[in-house]
Amino acid sequence: MATSHESSIHPTAFLATVAVSGGLTLAIGAASFVLSFTVLRDLARMAGISNSYAWLLPFIIDGTIMQATLSVITMSYRSDEASRRGRRFFWIMLCVAAAVSISGNAFHAFETRTSTLSPTMAASIATIAPIFLLAMTHGIAVLIRSTRESAAAVDPVSPANSRSHQSTAPVAPEEPAVLQDDVSSDVLDTVRLRHEHPEWSWNRIGEQLGVAASTALRRYRRWEESVETSAAADDEETLTVHV
Repeated sequence: MATSHESSIHPTAFLATVAVSGGLTLAIGAASFVLSFTVLRDLARMAGISNSYAWLLPFIIDGTIMQATLSVITMSYRSDEASRRGRRFFWIMLCVAAAVSISGNAFHAFETRTSTLSPTMAASIATIAPIFLLAMTHGIAVLIRSTRESAAAVDPVSPANSRSHQSTAPVAPEEPAVLQDDVSSDVLDTVRLRHEHPEWSWNRIGEQLGVAASTALRRYRRWEESVETSAAADDEETLTVHV
């Protein structure tokens, strides 16, 4: 049976890699934010905004970049129409904020240039900070999403649940129908998808159902509990009959 590449990565090694990568991403993002913040604050002063409030301009612009990026990643966990519209809105906000930040940094460098560099070169260098701020913010969001997907895909089960998986896998299509009166249709739909596509991660199953991966996992756990409860009741009834 084929094994996914992701399953071959030891959890400790994966978490260590994510921690190091996340630390570097945060450090680079923080440095980029400070540089871009300083330039945009100076630009606000040049526009006549007082020193007391000049910091609000970079906070609004670069803060929107981070907020919109995280919102895009968050909204991607759902596939319904409302979530898709929300995701498009945040993409537009992200593009607008990034364009304003990059343009502001470039304009500031052009206006305050020295004789050392040409105006074009100075403006190009000034765009490094906002561009890397955008990239690192997106990188942080991707790391967050990766760790959440991996946590859902690991799907730790107890020994009792492991036996339940092994014993019920061969008759997967019939099992959900056994407990139709005890569980909801949403739970049955989740169980059918899990049994028909055991290679799918919980994130993919959630996308197919229009719910979060954790919701799909909870539904499946609910069905497993119903199976165990039903089996225990059958055993008790059998024991009573024999007695």
